[in-house]
Amino acid sequence: MGLLGKLLGRLGGGSAPLCPSCGATLDGEDLIAGSYWCESCGSLFKTVDGELFDAKSLRSGGAGSCEICQSSLSGGTSYLPYENGSNSHAYIVCPSCGHENIRSGFGEDDG
Repeated sequence: MGLLGKLLGRLGGGSAPLCPSCGATLDGEDLIAGSYWCESCGSLFKTVDGELFDAKSLRSGGAGSCEICQSSLSGGTSYLPYENGSNSHAYIVCPSCGHENIRSGFGEDDG
């Protein structure tokens, strides 16, 4: 968002929230319900219980265990929806067997 948008956001003229990282006004178009994009720092934020969190920090939290081999998903590579091409769901790749463990709550397609 440009300088005018940042200024309006700080003066209360914008309806979109401010970026928790850099203070710029977040994109108010809601790419995914409850999420916002920061043009300034290139981060995606998701609203959880009324508070904004960086989506990258949310996707690795509470990794759990693999649906197939029950190994820990800690250290597995994780992807947000559409981050790895055409994946409509967020998922964590099991570091042991490679299974893609789908994570819900990241705005995935319902269809």
